[in-house]
Amino acid sequence: METVKTIFDRTITQAIKLKLGLDIYEYIINDKNSNFVNFEAELDVDYPIKGTEVRFSAEIFSKWRNPYNNDLIVDTQKDLASTDITSELSAEPFRHKEMIFIYLFTLLEDFGNSLVEKVNNTYYTGVIQDGKSWHSKVNKHAKNDGRDLVAGFGLPFNLQRSDIDEKFVDLLYELKQKRNSIAHELKYPDIHSFKDDIKSLIVIICYLYHINDITKSPVKIYPWYDYDQD
Repeated sequence: METVKTIFDRTITQAIKLKLGLDIYEYIINDKNSNFVNFEAELDVDYPIKGTEVRFSAEIFSKWRNPYNNDLIVDTQKDLASTDITSELSAEPFRHKEMIFIYLFTLLEDFGNSLVEKVNNTYYTGVIQDGKSWHSKVNKHAKNDGRDLVAGFGLPFNLQRSDIDEKFVDLLYELKQKRNSIAHELKYPDIHSFKDDIKSLIVIICYLYHINDITKSPVKIYPWYDYDQD
């Protein structure tokens, strides 16, 4: 059975490796943009990147039997001209960021729910079963109604209001508003804050672990070789 610490280690490692993946992606995109001509020539050899075509009709739908037939409708192996690929390098350059934000918020959500199961599993009775998560009491309606968001933040973990630092509740509230904007309006409310938002999501994960760790021991996680220790 996983401990709170092992769940935290796994979650935070996923988060910072996702951040590395984003940095690698942006580095490659910037490199390809700066070597445009060579990149297009590379893409014209055997068409290594394929396009996706969607096609359907009553006849095609009648032939579909299971997900193994998805290629009847979604053909992901269409040869794609290099110019069509390179034009996408600069088109909507931040669109992948919404997906990364949602994924990291889901990591945060899942980690908090896992913590509740460990430290206060009776809280789930009638709560999670209704589709609510540990942070359900930190929301716009509760704030507008004058309810105590700080107490609501601590309640799932069986913590008192005095155990919670309000500034982290404010940060979670702000992140939830951005999550909702992405999920319901398909847009990032302030794309220039993206990198800070990624750090903020990681900060909340760390804070959740900290307030539920009775030892309050310092924590350092870096899953790669650490040059600072040389």
